[in-house]
Formats: sequence, C-alpha cells, structure tokens
Amino acid sequence: MRRIILTTCVMLCGSVFSDFYLDFLTMWGFADGSDPTGNTPLLPNTGDKALVQLLYAGDNGIPDYYQGSTLYIGGGVEGDDILLDQFVYENTGQPYEEWALFYRRVDVGYLGNGKVYGRIFNTEDAGYGSKFYVGHVQTMSNIDKTIVPPLLPEMYDLGQAKDALATNRISVYENAVIPEPSTTSLLGIGAITFFLTNRRLKKSR
Repeated sequence: MRRIILTTCVMLCGSVFSDFYLDFLTMWGFADGSDPTGNTPLLPNTGDKALVQLLYAGDNGIPDYYQGSTLYIGGGVEGDDILLDQFVYENTGQPYEEWALFYRRVDVGYLGNGKVYGRIFNTEDAGYGSKFYVGHVQTMSNIDKTIVPPLLPEMYDLGQAKDALATNRISVYENAVIPEPSTTSLLGIGAITFFLTNRRLKKSR
C-alpha cells in the first residue's frame, strides 16, 4: 500500500512542477513584406502595435492556422491548438522598436508533446486585412523548476529559421493576409436574408 501511495504522490507532484519554461524572443525583428527589399520595418510609426502569441501546437504537433476562411481573425485559436501566452508590442519611439524586437519570459503548465510555435500580426487586433507570420514548431522540454541547482529556461526565437538562427529580418507577409469578407459572400447573405423575409411575409398574409 505504501508503495502505491508513494508512486501516486510522485506522479502528482511531478505534474504540478512541470512547466514550459522558456525565453520567447526575436533576435532580428520583423519587416513589412510588401517591401521586397526588407528595409521597411513592421511598425514604422510611433504608436504602431503588433499582437504577438505563443501557442501549443496540439497533439498533432501542427499549427492549425488555417481553418476554412477564419485565418486567425482576432488572434483566435483553431483546431486543437492552445494559446499559452500573448501580448501587444508597441513602438514607443525607442531605437529599433520599429522592428518589433522583443524578449519575454514564459512560465506556464506543460502540455502534451511540448511542441510550440509563435506568431505575430502587424496589428494589435488581428482584424481583417492584417498580415501575419507563423514561426517554426519547436519541441520544448518538460522542466521541473524545483530541481537544485535550478535549470535554465529554454529559448524560442520567433525569427528562427528551421534548424538555424535567422540571419535576416522576417517578412510579415508570406503566410497570409486576413481577407475582407468577399462581395460574393455578402451578396449570398443578402439573398438568404431577402428569401427568409419574403417567406415570412407570405405566411403572415
């Protein structure tokens, strides 16, 4: 009986102290992808803001960044992905803030296979017309912070190329632009509304 209780305690205690413990950052910053030279910063003006997110990629380990036509509208989460952390980065006029260079310590409960990815939008609300960049998927360790001496946090660089650090700024353009509702869709909605209204009027006569 003692052996069973001890085993259960170890399992429970281990789950309590298991964390994603990482430095979420970018070393090179982000450019506006509409400029092919990469010389136009993502946040060129003081007061410009960007929504930055870190997500768990779900049990399938794949970023579910496109479901139907939602395309992250409002920074929402799709499929089995889970939002771990988010913040709004602002260009306050300090040097290099126009490139959205950020550093943030993330300490949240560990999930599943440990695969995470980041993304950044060129607006704070991730609304229609926003551009976004989705980073690589990286497997993070399950860190027990009660260990002595303490373990150092791992690093997730949102500007990191596959298997290597990025050597240039990332263009926030290639993944997608959140589209405005199409004219065709609006016409379809209007036709359905007209049909239902007309049907109700006929029934009321």
